[in-house]
Amino acid sequence: MSTDEPKSAMRITVIGGYLGAGKTTLVNRWLRQAQADGRRIAVLVNDFGEIGIDADLILAQRDDVLELAGGCVCCSFGSDLIGALARLGQRDPAPGEVLIETSGVALPGAVARSAKLAPGVSLGAVLLAADALTIIERAQDRYVGDTITRQLGQADRILITRDDVASPERLAQVRDWLAGVAPQAQIDPAAGGFDPFRTVAGDAPARLPARPLVAPPGRVRGRPRRFAAMSPPRAEQLFESLSARFDRPVDINEVLRSLLDPALGLERAKGILSDPQGQLWVIQLAGGRLSLTAHEYGGRDPQLDRLVCIGLRARFNRPAVFALFERHGGSPIGQSR
Repeated sequence: MSTDEPKSAMRITVIGGYLGAGKTTLVNRWLRQAQADGRRIAVLVNDFGEIGIDADLILAQRDDVLELAGGCVCCSFGSDLIGALARLGQRDPAPGEVLIETSGVALPGAVARSAKLAPGVSLGAVLLAADALTIIERAQDRYVGDTITRQLGQADRILITRDDVASPERLAQVRDWLAGVAPQAQIDPAAGGFDPFRTVAGDAPARLPARPLVAPPGRVRGRPRRFAAMSPPRAEQLFESLSARFDRPVDINEVLRSLLDPALGLERAKGILSDPQGQLWVIQLAGGRLSLTAHEYGGRDPQLDRLVCIGLRARFNRPAVFALFERHGGSPIGQSR
């Protein structure tokens, strides 16, 4: 008889939230905390181009796996979530905790249900990032409001992001609104040092009702009416995205000005581009706000600079986005006009 002890199940935590809600910022914070604590965790994302693991956390890249400081890893899973979880379980040693970052338009409860089918896993909490400055207004949007309220309705915990820049009055309004829209969820400030691996360790598994109840957009005050949710439209039916590679430096300020053009119809844009001095810059557009931060080179080819633009099909100005790419020397990736 083997004397080997049975492997402990990998505990899965899912984090969701609409485009630009601050999921990646939280992921990087939690990776740093895991490194400081000496814990081995894994992060699963849909695509490396859609996340931005801080460069100083990356030790090496091998195939579809980023080796991170502290024995942590980051893997892309595309559409094969169960396969990615199975491969993580075969690592030696296997991570004890796995954080799955969903796409900005995915329903985190559905992702959690899929993850639960993988062998050797246990399901923890479903977390949702909610931008304090935009969540109410976006939930009232005729195109994306239904997706956002369904995301909220599947959360065990809601983390209010940008709570450090919102006014006390706005935070109180958002808390009251969230309590009505998602009464099943615990609401926490994201800036308060929330750690998903410490906090959820003793929690009961996520509830994941078969037909989560969510509130319709449009009600800010009072307790919203409830209704049984039907399946939302698939993301590709609502959204369109275009990407481009840039094989030469760009004028960063001109790119920023271009992205702010409302005629583009952008919901989200992000990328890493280099200026003529060789500095890499991380560009983020979300909720009508632009941010620019310096990116220290993390071992990737600086000639593979990329910019991703995402918008609702009803508003996305495809020709204008192509023109933006051309104007700044970008080559569209796998897209025709």
